[in-house]
Amino acid sequence: MLDAFLEHLGPTLSLSILAQVISIIFAIPIGIIAARKRGSKTDQFFMALVMLGMAVPSFLLGLLLMQLFGVKLKWFPVAGYEPLSAGFWNHLRYMIMPALA
Repeated sequence: MLDAFLEHLGPTLSLSILAQVISIIFAIPIGIIAARKRGSKTDQFFMALVMLGMAVPSFLLGLLLMQLFGVKLKWFPVAGYEPLSAGFWNHLRYMIMPALA
């Protein structure tokens, strides 16, 4: 049981760190812009975007991301995992869609 835990610890940490980095990169600038333009159309747009993001279940967002970026555009793989030892960019390609979802 400990072996299974340790086997999945690396991908889990990698995914959680990437998700936090993405949220910080997007959330802080959007929050600053919305705060500076309080009550404007920009603020309302970002508020609607945040509400939509909170309302859409993560599994549905994941499926939509897979359909658009994996199947239609073929930018990212839709399944699998590449460890960090296989190269940073390969690792990032496999982790970006789950981190966004």
